[in-house]
Amino acid sequence: QTPPPSAFRGTGTGAPWFHIPGVFGLEFLPRSIADAVGRQTRYYDGLQYPGVDGRSDPATTVPEIAAALVRQIQILWPGGPIRLSGYSMGGLVAFETARQLADSGRSVDHVVLFDTRLLYNARRKSTVEQARILRRRFREQPADRRWGWVRELVQHKLSRKVRQLVLRMGAGPRDLQERMEIAGWAASAAHRPRPYAGRVTLLRSTRMGELDSGAWERDPWNGWSPFLHPGFEVRHIDCDHERTFLEPVSPDVLAVIGELLKPSASAGGTG
Repeated sequence: QTPPPSAFRGTGTGAPWFHIPGVFGLEFLPRSIADAVGRQTRYYDGLQYPGVDGRSDPATTVPEIAAALVRQIQILWPGGPIRLSGYSMGGLVAFETARQLADSGRSVDHVVLFDTRLLYNARRKSTVEQARILRRRFREQPADRRWGWVRELVQHKLSRKVRQLVLRMGAGPRDLQERMEIAGWAASAAHRPRPYAGRVTLLRSTRMGELDSGAWERDPWNGWSPFLHPGFEVRHIDCDHERTFLEPVSPDVLAVIGELLKPSASAGGTG
């Protein structure tokens, strides 16, 4: 079975690149990453989580989401090796999708994780530690920006707390997007990955985001240390979490993508 020509973008004849959506269940590659991938191989970024069409309830576990994506991939590309990618929570689903595909006998050439973190393997910092970080970050802001930064940070944190409180009080989500988001985060929080022996590259950010309070301690592997093996490499990227995938994407990320897509590229280590 030949996939419809309009389904894939990009050029090349190697293993196609399937991008796995994040928490909202539908996600397109940003232009710069799409261009970097598309110059080397075909790609598809139209996969959807169950429930995105509004005709069914959102999936509530990562394996359930991955199984649905496996079925979509099998229709689009019934045989031959493929590549997978995912940003943040999408990387968690990409890892599980690769594992399920491998278990079924499919060849997965590569899985690229855009700064995916396993928070269940991370330690939440104490209030004293967080206060020290916030004080340091406050001092690092330009003088005319400091209190504006504090206001944005407080608004950002309060909006999340209010949403969590409303949900605990029994108020349902307002629309489909919110239902997908809530189901996605719940699935992510409950998931514990199983080992996968295939080739994986984690693009790990090394800077804190503008509104990152530093509540969680980060290790050099984003919590993936139990799953490291000779084919699992970690690339440390000098940017924050968003710049590993959202525009403007770090040039270092684009350079690594180009390197990984070279026919001669081989699996690296964890350094």
